[in-house]
Amino acid sequence: MKTYGYCRVSTTNQTTDSQEREISSKYPDAEIYSEYESGSKENWDNREVLINLLGKLEKNDTLIISRLDRIGRSVSHVIDTINKLNDKGVTVISLHESLDSSSPTGRLMISLLASMSEFFLEVGRERVKEGIAAAKARGVHCGRSKIVSDEIRKQIWREFSEGEHKLAICAKFGISMPTVNKIIKEYCDGK
Repeated sequence: MKTYGYCRVSTTNQTTDSQEREISSKYPDAEIYSEYESGSKENWDNREVLINLLGKLEKNDTLIISRLDRIGRSVSHVIDTINKLNDKGVTVISLHESLDSSSPTGRLMISLLASMSEFFLEVGRERVKEGIAAAKARGVHCGRSKIVSDEIRKQIWREFSEGEHKLAICAKFGISMPTVNKIIKEYCDGK
């Protein structure tokens, strides 16, 4: 019967320090595993630390997480992972939500909170899409700004249409071939 902790952050700009401290303060003997990967289901194959830890867990072991969303972002993924662990005889404890998967009430609450987490994630995505659409409707440019000014674009098109080779244009303006090709395509498509 061993106790393990699992900590995850989505980027290397973040740290797992606070999660590790939270787990260690309540479970000082827990063996803690940390990783820096997105929690999305699409990213599952990249989450080697979690995959290895899940394979290591045995009956009567306990997995401690700081929050439910450390296991995954989608309800189905979180619930599926916890159910597999429960079937294996492993207890999952989420500290932030004060949940313990060894009880029926704990399993119910885990399902409800995972559903709420996914709901708010989807609402956030919808709001971002709506915000971008509204900004575009007002004529606001969304996304990365142009790396080549309109004046330089005109010069590139003029030189290309006068027979200048694309490689020479790249060298002259210090831009990549894909950028030159994109500019030429825009002019060919009637920019």
